[in-house]
Amino acid sequence: MLADRSRSTKLGVFIILASLLAVATFAACGGNGDSGEAWTATSSAGQATTSPSSAGATPESIPQRDGTGGDDEALPIPDKGELKYPNLGSRLDGLVASVEAEQATAEEAARDAAMHSGASVAVTIQVSGNADEVAAFLKANGGDPRNVGEDYVEAYVPVTLLGPVSEYLGVIRVRKIVPPEDEGSG
Repeated sequence: MLADRSRSTKLGVFIILASLLAVATFAACGGNGDSGEAWTATSSAGQATTSPSSAGATPESIPQRDGTGGDDEALPIPDKGELKYPNLGSRLDGLVASVEAEQATAEEAARDAAMHSGASVAVTIQVSGNADEVAAFLKANGGDPRNVGEDYVEAYVPVTLLGPVSEYLGVIRVRKIVPPEDEGSG
């Protein structure tokens, strides 16, 4: 009886591990398999190209080693655009850049954020212990701090104030607040 239970437990563990391995393999392949989905590669000119997924298909632009550095030669890493305000992250930095370049008004840029009010976006500002100072700075400059913790401030911040607050002494990073998804829908 005990031997049967042990075999049953081992079989159950084996099935779980096999399932996890199949999921991991599917994810590692990008979920494309033979399903007809498309994959995207970057050409040597830096342009995205899309090709259909099929058995044996490979991207045409896989970076190749030039053979001068041996087997441990590193593949080139694509150059990433510089952020004017790195503490904002790429999306918030993009909102600020669009306003500074006069491609959008502050209100238009704020509408690109999931949570916004007028020309302000909802953000979490992570700080190194000076949350009260950052909250006071926000209030004095048109921001609306809502929650102040020991190492963070949640606030509605005008798009035009995002850059300066990201450079404020003690600010580690600023990120958009993303509203939770409604679990009841769908």
